[in-house]
Amino acid sequence: MSNKRTAADVDESSDAYDTVDWLLRHVPGNNGKVGVWGPSYAGFTAAMAAIAAHPAVKAVSPQAPMADLFLGDDGHHNGALYLAHYVNYLYMMGQPRPAPPAPLPRLRYPTPDGYAFFLGLGPLKNFAGRVFDNANPLWEETMAHEAYDGYWKARSIYPHLAGLTPALLLVGGWYDAEDLGG
Repeated sequence: MSNKRTAADVDESSDAYDTVDWLLRHVPGNNGKVGVWGPSYAGFTAAMAAIAAHPAVKAVSPQAPMADLFLGDDGHHNGALYLAHYVNYLYMMGQPRPAPPAPLPRLRYPTPDGYAFFLGLGPLKNFAGRVFDNANPLWEETMAHEAYDGYWKARSIYPHLAGLTPALLLVGGWYDAEDLGG
């Protein structure tokens, strides 16, 4: 991800640019101006539309966006693993899906509550074989990076939020897992 775009780029910001370009050419009756918004992960993708933005993108509203999965967002909260939430998120997102599911697969606890379930699993090394129905490369990849290293830094959007051209309305709240402090 970069604030300078090239035709060879493959990332969320370039995808947003290409999507806007395609929509403007294929949706009749548009006025040539685009606004983008979304909460949580969609807030992340909205922010991506503001980086090296298509000239038609005039306004962007990231709402409680994921911005850095180690420094405060869904994966870690400033270094503390946000275990139940992160495991459930990766369970939903890390399942092979040959067709769109309805609804997304949810982790079902075989215990009366989540606390008993996670306590009974023991150390994190037990999770891969006992929580996920299939291999979950994203779980394995993120668990291999316990500290705020290059893996996490490369996925942070913060360094790319300078020099943005669209108008921005950032929305967040204190009563949210992705609150104003992360």
